[in-house]
Amino acid sequence: MAPSGRSLLQQVAILQGWSGELELMPWMALRYEHIASIRAALRHANKSPNTINTTLAAIRGVLKASFLSGQFPALEWQRIQAIDRIAGKTFPAGRQLPSAEINRLFTAGERDPVNGIREPPS
Repeated sequence: MAPSGRSLLQQVAILQGWSGELELMPWMALRYEHIASIRAALRHANKSPNTINTTLAAIRGVLKASFLSGQFPALEWQRIQAIDRIAGKTFPAGRQLPSAEINRLFTAGERDPVNGIREPPS
Protein backbone atom coordinates (compact mmCIF):
# COMPACT_ATOMS: atom_id res chain seq x y z
CA MET A 1 0.00 0.00 0.00
CA ALA A 2 1.31 3.42 -0.92
CA PRO A 3 1.85 5.88 1.90
CA SER A 4 -0.80 8.57 2.28
CA GLY A 5 -0.10 12.19 1.42
CA ARG A 6 -0.24 13.06 5.10
CA SER A 7 2.38 10.46 6.05
CA LEU A 8 4.62 11.65 3.22
CA LEU A 9 4.31 15.24 4.43
CA GLN A 10 5.07 14.01 7.96
CA GLN A 11 8.31 12.49 6.64
CA VAL A 12 9.14 15.82 4.97
CA ALA A 13 8.51 17.65 8.24
CA ILE A 14 10.86 15.28 10.05
CA LEU A 15 13.53 15.76 7.35
CA GLN A 16 13.19 19.50 7.92
CA GLY A 17 13.65 19.07 11.67
CA TRP A 18 10.02 19.84 12.52
CA SER A 19 8.67 18.01 15.57
CA GLY A 20 5.43 19.91 16.09
CA GLU A 21 1.99 19.37 14.63
CA LEU A 22 2.06 18.88 10.88
CA GLU A 23 -0.50 21.64 10.29
CA LEU A 24 1.67 24.15 12.16
CA MET A 25 4.84 23.54 10.14
CA PRO A 26 5.91 26.71 8.32
CA TRP A 27 5.42 25.24 4.83
CA MET A 28 5.62 28.66 3.19
CA ALA A 29 9.21 29.00 4.41
CA LEU A 30 10.26 26.15 2.12
CA ARG A 31 12.28 27.22 -0.89
CA TYR A 32 13.79 25.56 -3.94
CA GLU A 33 16.91 24.56 -2.01
CA HIS A 34 14.84 22.83 0.67
CA ILE A 35 12.79 20.86 -1.85
CA ALA A 36 15.92 19.85 -3.79
CA SER A 37 17.48 18.72 -0.51
CA ILE A 38 14.38 16.70 0.40
CA ARG A 39 14.44 15.03 -3.03
CA ALA A 40 18.13 14.14 -2.57
CA ALA A 41 17.54 12.79 0.96
CA LEU A 42 14.73 10.55 -0.26
CA ARG A 43 16.94 9.22 -3.06
CA HIS A 44 19.74 8.61 -0.57
CA ALA A 45 17.26 6.66 1.59
CA ASN A 46 16.54 4.43 -1.44
CA LYS A 47 12.88 5.43 -1.63
CA SER A 48 11.15 4.29 -4.81
CA PRO A 49 10.74 6.77 -7.66
CA ASN A 50 6.99 6.62 -7.10
CA THR A 51 7.33 7.52 -3.40
CA ILE A 52 9.71 10.38 -4.15
CA ASN A 53 7.51 11.78 -6.90
CA THR A 54 4.38 11.45 -4.77
CA THR A 55 6.15 13.24 -1.92
CA LEU A 56 7.20 16.08 -4.25
CA ALA A 57 3.62 16.29 -5.52
CA ALA A 58 2.30 16.53 -1.95
CA ILE A 59 4.72 19.36 -1.16
CA ARG A 60 3.79 21.14 -4.38
CA GLY A 61 0.13 20.76 -3.49
CA VAL A 62 0.60 22.53 -0.17
CA LEU A 63 2.69 25.27 -1.74
CA LYS A 64 0.30 25.67 -4.67
CA ALA A 65 -2.51 26.49 -2.27
CA SER A 66 -0.26 29.12 -0.67
CA PHE A 67 0.74 30.50 -4.07
CA LEU A 68 -2.85 30.73 -5.29
CA SER A 69 -3.88 32.54 -2.11
CA GLY A 70 -1.11 35.09 -2.70
CA GLN A 71 0.98 33.99 0.30
CA PHE A 72 3.85 32.32 -1.61
CA PRO A 73 6.19 34.17 -4.02
CA ALA A 74 5.57 33.50 -7.72
CA LEU A 75 9.27 33.28 -8.58
CA GLU A 76 9.86 30.70 -5.86
CA TRP A 77 6.82 28.73 -7.03
CA GLN A 78 8.26 28.63 -10.56
CA ARG A 79 11.65 27.47 -9.26
CA ILE A 80 10.02 24.66 -7.28
CA GLN A 81 7.98 23.63 -10.32
CA ALA A 82 11.28 23.20 -12.20
CA ILE A 83 12.47 20.40 -9.88
CA ASP A 84 12.42 17.26 -12.01
CA ARG A 85 10.60 14.09 -11.17
CA ILE A 86 12.66 10.96 -10.53
CA ALA A 87 12.68 8.72 -13.58
CA GLY A 88 11.99 5.07 -13.04
CA LYS A 89 9.43 2.37 -13.31
CA THR A 90 7.82 0.33 -10.62
CA PHE A 91 7.39 -3.22 -11.79
CA PRO A 92 4.42 -5.30 -10.70
CA ALA A 93 5.04 -7.86 -7.97
CA GLY A 94 4.40 -10.70 -10.39
CA ARG A 95 3.01 -11.63 -13.73
CA GLN A 96 0.59 -14.13 -15.14
CA LEU A 97 2.39 -17.11 -16.59
CA PRO A 98 1.23 -18.68 -19.85
CA SER A 99 0.26 -22.38 -19.60
CA ALA A 100 3.28 -23.44 -21.67
CA GLU A 101 5.67 -21.73 -19.24
CA ILE A 102 3.98 -23.35 -16.24
CA ASN A 103 4.27 -26.76 -17.89
CA ARG A 104 7.99 -26.18 -18.60
CA LEU A 105 8.54 -25.28 -14.93
CA PHE A 106 6.83 -28.46 -13.72
CA THR A 107 8.76 -30.56 -16.24
CA ALA A 108 12.06 -29.03 -15.09
CA GLY A 109 11.12 -29.71 -11.47
CA GLU A 110 10.29 -33.35 -12.18
CA ARG A 111 13.70 -33.85 -13.83
CA ASP A 112 15.66 -32.43 -10.88
CA PRO A 113 15.76 -35.03 -8.07
CA VAL A 114 17.30 -32.63 -5.54
CA ASN A 115 15.27 -29.48 -6.15
CA GLY A 116 12.27 -30.95 -7.92
CA ILE A 117 8.85 -31.92 -6.62
CA ARG A 118 9.02 -33.18 -3.05
CA GLU A 119 6.93 -35.64 -1.17
CA PRO A 120 4.70 -34.00 1.42
CA PRO A 121 5.82 -34.61 5.02
CA SER A 122 4.12 -37.60 6.63
